[in-house]
Amino acid sequence: MFKTHSQTAMVSAQEVVNRKLIMLVDDDPIFRNVTNAYLESQGFKVVEAENGLEALHQLRECQPDLVLCDLSMPVLDGIEFVEEVSLEYPSLPLIVVSGTDEMSDVAKALRFGIKDFLPKPIGNYEHLSQAIDNTLEDSDCHFAEQR
Repeated sequence: MFKTHSQTAMVSAQEVVNRKLIMLVDDDPIFRNVTNAYLESQGFKVVEAENGLEALHQLRECQPDLVLCDLSMPVLDGIEFVEEVSLEYPSLPLIVVSGTDEMSDVAKALRFGIKDFLPKPIGNYEHLSQAIDNTLEDSDCHFAEQR
């Protein structure tokens, strides 16, 4: 049996509603554009912020399922952002994607509960996709266990 146009439209609308929202926080507009395009091609909705302070303001307006952020940003850097998010939104999963050479920064971010760390530049976006899928799956399982 084939779906009618209205049934297809309803399924498509439901898929749009069920798409996960990812917040992408990075001061590099090229990285944001490329990563945003990739994430949308994978079926995610994306909201962008160019620094940690802007991202904190946006978190009050939207409720992303996951945050991807850099560590080296102006205004409010990634470490401060991760710390604030871990205090204000402790169940919100974070993945850091950064070109930092400072392992002490990575260690600090890990202490604040980031779920994964990926080095920049991203040579294979499939690795990012796997990290996102694993993190979302873990957070969905954790949320289901809390119910």
